[in-house]
This record gives sequence, structure tokens and C-alpha cells, in this order.
Amino acid sequence: MRELKRINLTEEFLSEGRVRFEKSEYPFEEYSGADGLSYPISSKSDIELKISNVKKGQILLEGSFKITLLMPCDRCLKDVEVPIDLEFQKEFLDEEHQGSMDDKDEFYALEGSDLNVFDFIDQEILLNLPSKILCSDECKGICPICGTDRNLNECNCDSFVPDPRMAGIMDIFMANKEV
Repeated sequence: MRELKRINLTEEFLSEGRVRFEKSEYPFEEYSGADGLSYPISSKSDIELKISNVKKGQILLEGSFKITLLMPCDRCLKDVEVPIDLEFQKEFLDEEHQGSMDDKDEFYALEGSDLNVFDFIDQEILLNLPSKILCSDECKGICPICGTDRNLNECNCDSFVPDPRMAGIMDIFMANKEV
């Protein structure tokens, strides 16, 4: 179970013009992704937050965090350092004001007046993960037949994959082929 870092934002919601700065260490040695896998962290910065009261019941959370994860290449499975540089601005409403905004998509609800910093950061990391992770653009991947890393060695496997749209025509040719 992950250790929680909660910040109570009651004062910021109630005091117009109030600004608060928070700095926190990200205490984990690995990032648990939404896919159920964990990825080691090779480097990370402190989480820096600026919490500003925009108006009564509404705050602006601004911050930054840098993290580098070791993730497998999608083609050859070698570990790749994936740097993620988070710069974020999110607006939060207290429970009393959440129903009063027309465009709720721009606001994120809190649990009471508490913000779980690590859950928030984990969500930001998830939103900023690249969709494709490659060790290089030229990565040849792993042979699906023999499992050889094609970046290191060439294999002699037949890697021809027939076009499934041509399956019907191939059946006709194979039916007339003499054995």
C-alpha cells in the first residue's frame, strides 16, 4: 500500500488571495502503472507546488515534477530511460462550489478539503506517459518465431505474414496445388 501525503486545503479555499508553497519528496523507488506493472525510477526531483486562492471556494494548483522511468522497449523489451517532465495547472473547487460551475471538465473534485499529492502526481505521470516506447527509431524488435533480438543478430526465420484479405485466393491456389 502506498504511503499517503495529504495536504489540507481548507485555509486556501476560505482565504481570498492566499498563496502557499509546498515541496515534497516522491518517496517511491518504482512507479506502479495503470497496467498493473511497476517500473523502476532512475531519477526524480522534488514535487514543487504552488497553491493559490483564485476566489472563495476555488484554488489553482500549479507545480512541477521530473521523473525518469525505466520501461521496456515496445519492440525488443530492452530497458529504456523515459524522462517525464511534468508542468501542471489544475483548478479545484471545494464541495460547496462544485455544483455551481458550468464547465466541470476543467475542475477536479477533492476528497473533502484534502489533496492526496502522490495520487495526483501518479495520475499526472499516467497522463504524460508516451504511447510508444522505443529504444531507437531503428529498433528491429524480436523475431516472433525464434525470439532472437534482431538488433543484435539476424535470424533466418521466414517472417512473411500473408495478407488476410488474400486468404480466399490463397485457398484456391492451395486447393489446385499438386502434392
